[in-house]
Amino acid sequence: MAIHISTDDVQRIQASVSQRRSLYNALVCLMLALAVYALYMTLGSYQGQPLLPLDDAYIHFQYARSIATGQPYAYNPGLPPTSGATSFLYPYLLALGYLIGFTGLNLAWWATGIGLLALAASGWLIYRLSREFAPEGVSWLMSLVFILSGEFIWHAVSGMETALVVMLTLLTLYATVRRDVRLTAVAGMLLALMRPEGGMLAVIAAAVVLYQAMQTIPVQNRFGIPRLWLWRREWLLLLLPLLALGVQPLVNFLITGTAVASGNAAKSLFGMIPFDLGVIVGRLWDNFSRMWLQLSGLRAAREPGYYAPLLFVPALIGLFAVFRWRRFAALVLAVWLLVGFAAISTLDTAFWHFKRYQMPLIVLLYPLAGWGIAYVLRRLPRSARLINLLAWVTLLLFVPLSTLQFVVHYRTNTGYVAAQPLQMAHWLRENTSEGSVIAVHDVGMMRYMGGRTTVDMVGLTTPGAADYWRNGPGSVGEFLEQVRPDYIASYGVGHGLGLGYLENTDLYAEALVRYPVTLDPTSNVALAAETQGIFVPNWSAAEQAPYPVTTNLVTPYLANMQMIETLDVADLESERRHDYLWRSPLPLGGFPTEYNQFDSLGCMVLLGTACELMDGGRHINGEEAFTLHLTAGQAAILVTRVHAANPGEIDVYVGDTLIDTRLIPALPGSWLEIPTLLPAEFVTETTRIRIIPRTAGDYMPYMHWVYQGTATVSTFVDAPLGTFQDGAIAIYDPGVGYEVTEGGDYRLLPEWAWSTDGRATGNLKMFVHVLDADGQIVTQSDMYPGAGALPPENWIAGSFRERITLEFSQPPPGRYTIVMGLYDAVTITPLMPVGGDEFGRLVIGEITVE
Repeated sequence: MAIHISTDDVQRIQASVSQRRSLYNALVCLMLALAVYALYMTLGSYQGQPLLPLDDAYIHFQYARSIATGQPYAYNPGLPPTSGATSFLYPYLLALGYLIGFTGLNLAWWATGIGLLALAASGWLIYRLSREFAPEGVSWLMSLVFILSGEFIWHAVSGMETALVVMLTLLTLYATVRRDVRLTAVAGMLLALMRPEGGMLAVIAAAVVLYQAMQTIPVQNRFGIPRLWLWRREWLLLLLPLLALGVQPLVNFLITGTAVASGNAAKSLFGMIPFDLGVIVGRLWDNFSRMWLQLSGLRAAREPGYYAPLLFVPALIGLFAVFRWRRFAALVLAVWLLVGFAAISTLDTAFWHFKRYQMPLIVLLYPLAGWGIAYVLRRLPRSARLINLLAWVTLLLFVPLSTLQFVVHYRTNTGYVAAQPLQMAHWLRENTSEGSVIAVHDVGMMRYMGGRTTVDMVGLTTPGAADYWRNGPGSVGEFLEQVRPDYIASYGVGHGLGLGYLENTDLYAEALVRYPVTLDPTSNVALAAETQGIFVPNWSAAEQAPYPVTTNLVTPYLANMQMIETLDVADLESERRHDYLWRSPLPLGGFPTEYNQFDSLGCMVLLGTACELMDGGRHINGEEAFTLHLTAGQAAILVTRVHAANPGEIDVYVGDTLIDTRLIPALPGSWLEIPTLLPAEFVTETTRIRIIPRTAGDYMPYMHWVYQGTATVSTFVDAPLGTFQDGAIAIYDPGVGYEVTEGGDYRLLPEWAWSTDGRATGNLKMFVHVLDADGQIVTQSDMYPGAGALPPENWIAGSFRERITLEFSQPPPGRYTIVMGLYDAVTITPLMPVGGDEFGRLVIGEITVE
């Protein structure tokens, strides 16, 4: 008896078999995900509690706790909200776990549980995607290979949102391939809410699905778009990904006042300082090309264990094949890969954390490779068994090695987190008061488990700090001066030169505890350097920094004058107030800014002690310009503090008018103050100053002050002792005092007055020699005038008194002559004064030792 089976019956049977196979795959994916999850979490635990390998995960945890406790976006309770979490949706998912009891370190169970489910769902989605064009065996192979790939397991249990982004990317692709309008809309919306770069992928997919749907309407215009009255309501759902893309910027703007997440501001190459489009384009291309080279296996990644490049050639074949089978799906994939990698290339962090940002694109190789293998099998049916066997053996041989390698990476990095950030967080909780403010570099664990108010030096979670971080250690130091934290818990010298500048100052005055770790450079992604410590700052050296020191000690220039304006270079707020602009067309000899602690020239000579100041400043090799708000028509004195590391000259302009040229001598490791007279006729209510350096290296300004008032002018009745430079420099009122110690040592105290009509010039040093009766030098001093701080080129018309000290140890009895003179600091050629001898010397006094 014949049994009639209809076409509908066959389709129902096939659908039932397909559903059962799909369910089997889902169960296998879940079981495998559970197995690798148990392996990773067991090895990554700390004293029975789960520990995650990235400090960034604990940034999400802190935001989640804030949401759960009713203070969304407040990283530090009671302080203004911030936008440090670049994922909009993920902190809310974590907050749900916090609310149901996963608190403290145990929130990691909830976070990694989400990652586990996302890993299993992604494996199943790869199976489903592969089945669109590939046979059952190939689809199973791709699914299993993914589940066992160490890089994806690592991200699933990292505590970050990466596994969810991978899953939603695959779900959006699945909906696009199936031309499912509603699923594309929902999956794309969730993808956009999970990561901002995911929003771009979602909008591309929605646009393609909408266009495909439009092709089913018979009445169309010449662009293939139907008349508006024929549009279907469900097509409006495809606006959801586009709307979702704007949710996070809108919420950020409403809550924090800025649409850009602070995390993005801290990471984007477009925030590079100085902004150099050529350099940025070069970095973008380097990132973009490096991604493709590593994806194809033509260039090795820093960390061992990536086997995704094995899929690259099959994936290329798959992209070609799907273009033939379903053109628009291939278009989505090609545009995703190009646009996605281009977007990630804009990040300074493009390769951080085992390619965390690239994973949602790398995962596309798996369904593509499945389609590529299927295409080859169809083209070479006689070799199908051999190709299948080769694919299974190759992939299942190498992929478990990836799993084991990333187990090592996971255990290594959780160990680093346990050894540094976790211990530092415990120390802060146990040894500091609840009201303490802690400046930190790794802000996640130390805020979440440390329980203290944090200042994020990098700027992910502290408003405005990202701009200072981008500008370099000098601006970071200025920022810390503003907020005055009680403690600094951070890296120092080992963190390249950047934070090393800070550790070399009193910002890191007292080290309370240090946490050294030996890092494996091929595995480490958790820490930025081998040593972190907790330090107590000493702000004394910053207290005097806002005021000039040497100019007041050495000269009467500023007597009876008032400070009108202060521009603190590298302090971004101060720079904005003065419309500060700087330009460096040549590569800088270091960071854009530096932070240093030096002695002010002249202090040791005049006071016998150092005047140490710590301050931040810039590296400039082009020009700096700023606006001063002054009393119009009244002369002013501009005083500039520089680090005199690189010798040369600076031209000081008011607008386009050259006012004067000033000298920077080679005095590295010292603060030099440069006074410049701004004549009354050039001073307006908004005086624009321009300074153009001509130095052997970068010009390094740290502070500008401007004074106005009645200048003190000294006059002399007697004729000068001698003159230099055709009367431009004159010596008046010389004298030599002395003191005698109980041990018979003499301390000579020669002094005199320098005077200039404003024409003094040159890189000139002075010498003071003590000559015995035979004309031999028995002691001497050589330095710049003004106690070592004021070369003649930097003098202002008027006079100032020079006082120095010469130690004369137990001189034999006799008559001694004290002489002085000037010489070129570079050629050592003496200047010949009027009234001097043939050696260029002027006699300023004599003493007799009995």
